[in-house]
Amino acid sequence: MQSTLSFNTAINSLPSSSSSPATTMMLAPGVKRPAPTPAASASKLISLPIGPNGALQSVDLSKPFDASVQGTPEVLDALRHTILMLQAELQANKRAKVTPAPSAAPVASSSSSSVGPAAVKAAEKKNKMHLKTLFNSLKKGIKAEKWQGLDKVIKIDEILEVHEFAEIFGKSGGKLVQPTPQNKPTSTVTIMTFTESQIASLFGAEWKPETLKGHEWSRGGIFDGKSIKRGLVTVDPSYMEVSYSKGTLKASLKFGCSGGEYITGRRGGMWSHGFGDW
Repeated sequence: MQSTLSFNTAINSLPSSSSSPATTMMLAPGVKRPAPTPAASASKLISLPIGPNGALQSVDLSKPFDASVQGTPEVLDALRHTILMLQAELQANKRAKVTPAPSAAPVASSSSSSVGPAAVKAAEKKNKMHLKTLFNSLKKGIKAEKWQGLDKVIKIDEILEVHEFAEIFGKSGGKLVQPTPQNKPTSTVTIMTFTESQIASLFGAEWKPETLKGHEWSRGGIFDGKSIKRGLVTVDPSYMEVSYSKGTLKASLKFGCSGGEYITGRRGGMWSHGFGDW
């Protein structure tokens, strides 16, 4: 009796078959399978390897099952293999419908094979141009000032895309001040500081400190007389602060610089001779 129930359960799970293979369709839970037509009922034949030496024999599934004749271990085993085969085909069909066919790979060419390296090289070249522009702006800012032995701050601005700022300053070795877990962690404004050596490392070949020259002036005033230009002196940037806003894409660089000497005019003026000359 147990063999009969197992076999009937297996038969109920089998799809209808005909002379040509049919596509098996799974029904959603709660949806009843439509009643078969007489033509379909008459064609429920399945070939099973249950004959001598595994020869195929047709079994009519539309007729009541006779366990005394067909409920043998050979028939049950053949049905088991057939069910597994049909389930494997059904799963393969489902995967074929869900998974799109892979598109043909593009034919490799000398131009397409160099797209990656070329893009990287172009980005590096653009970043170097940004650094060169920043350095030239620093030179102009230094040249426009009067250097009298006092520290000055030279500020320059540059528009950079977010990825450009990250590529230039992200791995520069500077100290991140903001945002940090302790200081405005959600801020969209990035602030970094750089020492003199870190500035040189950041600019690389574009950093030419010997060309950073400004005009040295003597200090003028009531007691010192008129301020006089004395010539060019080298100006040394000792630190840099960078502030970048993701909203405006503006990078502001502040260089702390020193140059020249504290020299009084002593030319003209009411105290031009000094107290020691009286």
